Amino acid sequence: MRFVIAQPDNQVCVWLDAFFEWIESGACIVQDRDSGRLVSLGDVITPPQLSLIDRMREQAHDGQPIRILAPKARKEGVSTLVEALGYFLCGSIPSYSAAVAAHSTDGTAALWKLTQRIHDHDPAGALAQVSGRRIAWPNRSVFTTHTGAGFEIGRADTLYFLHVSELGLWQVGKQQDQDQASLTGLVNAVPKHVPTTFIIYESTGQGPAGAFYRMCMEADRTHSNKLLFIPWFADTRYRLAVPDDFEPDEDEELLQRQHGLDLEQLTWRRATLTDPTDFAGRKVEFHREFPSTLQECFEAAEGRVHPAFARDVHVREVDWKVSEALGTYRAIDWGWRDPFVCLWLVHLPGPPGISIDPSCSELIDELFAYRRDVKSHEPLHESSHGPDALRYAVTTFSLRYHVHVYRKMYAGKLGGSGETPLTLCEQIHRLSGWSEVAPNVWEVGQNGEKFTATVADRQRPDSIDLYSVHGLPCIGQVNLSTRKDGRGPDMKFEKEQGIDWVNELLVATVPLRPEPRPLTPLEKVEREILGRRRFPVSVAEPLEYRVLHEQARIKIRKRLRPTHPLLGRR
Repeated sequence: MRFVIAQPDNQVCVWLDAFFEWIESGACIVQDRDSGRLVSLGDVITPPQLSLIDRMREQAHDGQPIRILAPKARKEGVSTLVEALGYFLCGSIPSYSAAVAAHSTDGTAALWKLTQRIHDHDPAGALAQVSGRRIAWPNRSVFTTHTGAGFEIGRADTLYFLHVSELGLWQVGKQQDQDQASLTGLVNAVPKHVPTTFIIYESTGQGPAGAFYRMCMEADRTHSNKLLFIPWFADTRYRLAVPDDFEPDEDEELLQRQHGLDLEQLTWRRATLTDPTDFAGRKVEFHREFPSTLQECFEAAEGRVHPAFARDVHVREVDWKVSEALGTYRAIDWGWRDPFVCLWLVHLPGPPGISIDPSCSELIDELFAYRRDVKSHEPLHESSHGPDALRYAVTTFSLRYHVHVYRKMYAGKLGGSGETPLTLCEQIHRLSGWSEVAPNVWEVGQNGEKFTATVADRQRPDSIDLYSVHGLPCIGQVNLSTRKDGRGPDMKFEKEQGIDWVNELLVATVPLRPEPRPLTPLEKVEREILGRRRFPVSVAEPLEYRVLHEQARIKIRKRLRPTHPLLGRR
């Protein structure tokens, strides 16, 4: 046993200070990532590890329980630091219990090997007993390591320190139910509001799905200090010597402007992306393993349907007046085995674009998660419900200017949630500020809203008729194309046309500036490209390379666009 840490008013700050002193003393021995030699953690501590300590210290100073969500790049030393902290606290505090949970038996073995190495070289750990993957100290503290798919872990005992490693890989494959049960049991074993408890989740991204993705997106939406995103360039070891003939390309210049990367970092990135044994031809996988932004961390492997959608550009509040609007609309996707969705939109004059109110969290998540199949390149059904409703409104009403989604309603599945089309109709009325003055008769209240029109998925004509009878007149989305044989609409082609239209508005969206700054040479080229589109666009911010790729795809498809049946050619 090392020593017993005193218990002042802010215990965790003292614990973290003592932990950092222990690291600096050279007592914590780890394996160096590059050389493979055994070294003191204090000699090789990285900026990502220091930022994790700082974030825990910040929460402790505010009297919060330590709760960290750390989406990160590979091999930045986060797991090493967290393992060392759990080990140190157990050896220093009486009756303290810590647990580590990994996603697989291999992951568990790797973490245990790391902890055992720290223990084997710790002079103060000589009195501790090791049994299996468990270390017990004479002070009655215990450190254990588990695999995620174990049903009973965390249910019998109280934990004060929990490290969940690679949570993005949990809930994948055949053991989803077991993983969910294990995670629930582990988290419930930690007292929720006790400021001396730790729960640290860390993982690389594994696409827009799963518990880790949802937790990170919610923390990002609420600006929670639990979220600690660690990009690849935060680790100063990711750099290489710059060749004499190295010239940054368009993508690399964008990274320089956005993140201030130097040429050595760009050289490492280019070498990794072009190495046939590494990430050559697999840029999306590189983004997930070595993300520059939180969105890249969870990028879909199959490719996003709306690649231009970005939180910092499209998610914002917009002040608008009814008298200035070109029209207000609602759009409905019925669902059945899927969620029922209703969106409220306003069409505003000005430059073309799309913005989403921050309160529309489900729609924002779906715009990020909506993706294409890797083989057929067709849009997958998952996460398509909000984007489908947005597509119905944009195409049916030919919304050419700024489209702002200011409200949403996501309800349970009609097939099993207990909701009926009529109860959902009533919810839409109430959210619109209407009131029921008689059975099935609704009127606009004092603060109620009037709408130009409401569009819904035409594949449910019975529901469209039902809503029209109950004070919510709907039209089915406009058919923009027909099959070559003339027998009904070409649903596949129609969906692609609607996606293209939404993507054009997303690409066109730029942050508004009172006095635009002078354009850089690269932005002048981008402006020239956009100047050939069907509407003028003022570029005030650099566009990502994915946007330029989407522009090219849209341009190819535009020659196939037919005449709008109600409004003429777009």
